[in-house]
Amino acid sequence: MRRSRHWGLGTLLLCLAAHAQLEVPVAIQLTGDTPAERQVNGLAAPLAGDAAVSAEAARTDATNRAFGSWNGSVLEADVIPPVTAYTAGMYVVVVPDAPSGIEARLSLNGVEAAPVYGLGGTPLEPGALQADIPAQLVFDGISFQLISTGYLPCEPGTTAASRQFCIDDSTSGPLNFVSAAQACSARNARLCSYAEWVATCERSPAFFGTVSDFEWVDDAANSASEGKLVGYGYNGTATDLALGCRRGASRILTDVYKFRCCRSR
Repeated sequence: MRRSRHWGLGTLLLCLAAHAQLEVPVAIQLTGDTPAERQVNGLAAPLAGDAAVSAEAARTDATNRAFGSWNGSVLEADVIPPVTAYTAGMYVVVVPDAPSGIEARLSLNGVEAAPVYGLGGTPLEPGALQADIPAQLVFDGISFQLISTGYLPCEPGTTAASRQFCIDDSTSGPLNFVSAAQACSARNARLCSYAEWVATCERSPAFFGTVSDFEWVDDAANSASEGKLVGYGYNGTATDLALGCRRGASRILTDVYKFRCCRSR
């Protein structure tokens, strides 16, 4: 029985080589005594949606991996086999040739571009898709969602304080509280929170060396007319004014002080 099956498979493979097409109406059972007798070799890269896929193609995501280039805000890429429409649950890995900008969209094989969002449909920040870094995307029926984990690089003049945010290496200003918050927003950033500022200060001795006076932070000051300051002041127990990571005070919002911006990664 085993010989008959092996001979039948060999004949089928010869037919495949001769005609480049194979239709088998019954299941093929590979029951050879050795691994070499229980495999099908020579499968080429699939070119059609119903083509057979080798283990290598499956392991390397060859059927849904593509290199993309930007045409304005649209990332254009071609997958093989080509797609003619997007279906819910479709998975694709795209390697952009440059970082994404605002309102990124993806077009596969010339199909109309669909928006690209973060998990849960959250908007992508500029640079969320990085050059030469594979981005894993899933189509949810309306848009592509980025499911791979990645962190935005910190811009020049800032440092990665953690995997979650970047912080300015030096202070800006002085400005009043509202103007400081607006200046950070203009940079696609935000006025650092008390927790972000203190965590960076205590973790990095080099950071504390750049602190010379009060700095605004976006945190509660227990007052409707005052804002929170850090870096200088009291620490809750000491009565002397001094520099320190946990020292601070509150001042009228119209007073001018230095500040730092933070940006999510």
